[in-house]
Amino acid sequence: MVHLRADDPNAVLQLRKPNPALAGVDGWEPACASPCGVQLNPEYSYRVGGAGLASSYGFTLPKGHETVTVHARTGGAGREYWGEALTLTGATSLLLGAVTLTTLFRTDAMKNNEPGDTASTIQVVCISTMALGVVMMAIGLPLRLGGGTSVRLDPPTAKTARVGLTPRGLEF
Repeated sequence: MVHLRADDPNAVLQLRKPNPALAGVDGWEPACASPCGVQLNPEYSYRVGGAGLASSYGFTLPKGHETVTVHARTGGAGREYWGEALTLTGATSLLLGAVTLTTLFRTDAMKNNEPGDTASTIQVVCISTMALGVVMMAIGLPLRLGGGTSVRLDPPTAKTARVGLTPRGLEF
């Protein structure tokens, strides 16, 4: 018997049955909604997800146990999405500003310039773009790393480990 205990009532234990005809297709289907208790096959892969929730990494159930409890700490899908978007946009801004600023100095465009010249203005824009990129990454990385759904099995199995940064610290 498998029990799902989650901190969000929208959490669903999902299973993926092996299907050689659909190789590479994400074929997750619902097994039960939290809280629940059902008989499940330990040969299949499972994850926890649901409406508006980030899906956990896939895991397998420990074999040889009559009862397994899946404890899920859910994270919002929006938090993960915005974290990734801010991180990628920030990295792009930082790179764009750095490349443009490097080009500006390598082409001697800064020689004999005075405040208000085009080269000085471009320099200020590059530095501002880089600073904005750092800020976006500083906001995005914690959102992305701490926004997922984590799962803990009782009894544990070695295949459930997920490394992630959470508000409680580094979680395995």
